[in-house]
Amino acid sequence: MTCYHSTVNTPLRNSLKQMLREFDASHIITLAFHEQINISKATWKIGGWHRQVMTRLFRRSFYDRSRNESIEFLLLPEAGGANLHFHGVIRVPETHSAYFERYALPRWRHFAKKGTHDFQPMRKSPEEREEWYSYITKGSLAAEVLHSSMLLEPEAYRAQ
Repeated sequence: MTCYHSTVNTPLRNSLKQMLREFDASHIITLAFHEQINISKATWKIGGWHRQVMTRLFRRSFYDRSRNESIEFLLLPEAGGANLHFHGVIRVPETHSAYFERYALPRWRHFAKKGTHDFQPMRKSPEEREEWYSYITKGSLAAEVLHSSMLLEPEAYRAQ
C-alpha cells in the first residue's frame, strides 16, 4: 500500500481532490469495519446501509427526490496497516441532519458488526478542507476505487 504525504500530488490525486472540492458537502464521514473485508463486500454493505437510511428518512418516495433533497456521499477507501475503512464527504439535508445522527449512524453497526463511524460538520476554512481532502486521498486504494451514493440511478433502487 502506497500512502502519499500531503505534499505529494499526482494527476489522479489532484483530480480526486477537485471532485471533493466541487461536491457540496455538509459533513465529513468515516465508515470503518474493524474486520477483514474485501472491497466488493464493503461497497455492497455501504450501499445497503445507504438504501436503508434513505428509505427510513424519506420513505419509499426517496428516489423521486432531487439530489439536493437527499443524502449523497463520496467515499475513498483506505487500508494499509489497518482494516479497510472509508473516508469522505456527505451531504445531509439540514432538515434531516438530527434524524440522520439518531438513526443512520447507529444503523451502521447493523452492516458492520464491529464497525465505527465518525461524522462531523464540514470544516469551515478552505485550509481545513484542503487538509481533509489531502488526508482522504493519501491511500493508493483511493486511486483504484471511488464509492459514491451517486453510482446507482434511482431506477436501481426501485428494482431492489
